[in-house]
Amino acid sequence: MEYGREIDVKQLLGRLAVFAAAWGVSLATGCSSENPSPRYQVSGMVTYAGEPIPEGLVKFEPDVENGGMGPGGYAPIKDGFYRTEQGICAGPVKVSICGFDGVPLEVVKDGQTVFEMSEPFKEYPTTAEIKSEDTVIDFDVPQL
Repeated sequence: MEYGREIDVKQLLGRLAVFAAAWGVSLATGCSSENPSPRYQVSGMVTYAGEPIPEGLVKFEPDVENGGMGPGGYAPIKDGFYRTEQGICAGPVKVSICGFDGVPLEVVKDGQTVFEMSEPFKEYPTTAEIKSEDTVIDFDVPQL
C-alpha cells in the first residue's frame, strides 16, 4: 500500500461536492434528451487483490465509441459494496474505480490539520456492459 499522501480535508470535501454536483446534473437529464431510456440499478462488490475495498467510488461513463449513450453515474464504495442511486442506462460503459483504506491519519503541519490516507492503487479503468435490467457486476482490481 502507498502511504503518506496528504489531503487537505476542506479541499477534499470541496472536490467531492463539485464532482457530485456535476454528476447529479448529468443524471437528472435522462439517458437521452430525444428518447429517454430507462435506468437500471447497478451494484456489486469491489475488491483489491481479493480483499473488499473499505471506501471509494465507482464511476460509470457511457462508452460512446462502442454504442453507449446517456449520462454517467457513480456509486460510493463502503466495505466493498457499491450500489448506484439513480441507475445507469443500458449499454457499454467505461468504469473508473478509486479506492482508499478508509483510515485517515490526522496530522498537523504548519498549523493546519491535514489527513494522510492510503490509496492502495491509482484510479483503475475498466469496462462493463449494463443489461436492460438491474445488474450485479463485481470488480476485482488487480494488485500491480
